Amino acid sequence: AWAAHPRRRPISHTRGLRSCRTRLSYSSLNRSDGRPVSGIVHVVCGHCNSVVRLPGDRVRESPRCPKCHFALFEGKPLTLTAANFDKHVGRGDLPLVVDFWAPWCGPCIAMAPFFEATARQLEPNVRFAKLNTEDEPAPAARFNIRSIPTMIVFRGGKEIARRNGAMDVAGLTRWLHSIANTGA
Repeated sequence: AWAAHPRRRPISHTRGLRSCRTRLSYSSLNRSDGRPVSGIVHVVCGHCNSVVRLPGDRVRESPRCPKCHFALFEGKPLTLTAANFDKHVGRGDLPLVVDFWAPWCGPCIAMAPFFEATARQLEPNVRFAKLNTEDEPAPAARFNIRSIPTMIVFRGGKEIARRNGAMDVAGLTRWLHSIANTGA
């Protein structure tokens, strides 16, 4: 009698409604400016590219990805590709500093150890990543990269700052603190 009645739905249909409610509650975790509410931070794993939800107070406790079990923060820049670039830029809640570089670029090679040292100092408050513009030209073209090295800071999927040229640890740290202090 249940299956014959057109307005009655099988019990398994309620599972779809429950997932819809879950999606609505997750979307309410973000404010209008894109920052998380109640300390929830979304971090994209550098190994498997899955988005991990973390309580804000646990970010400094060496969290691991629940999917691949690697550390989320390793104190070194992530390697981005055209396939994972949009996910890391758009889905993570932490500011992301991307170094657009090429292997033939002398200043890029000279700046690499400074970029890694800055990543060790400032992570997990800021994520650091590198994109090889020779192997992955599409993201570089989309952001109109004309000279390298170029560093772009992204927050909430939007570019908030850009800097061309090589910098040492002190210059890079000073530049990132000036961005944080201006509230960009």
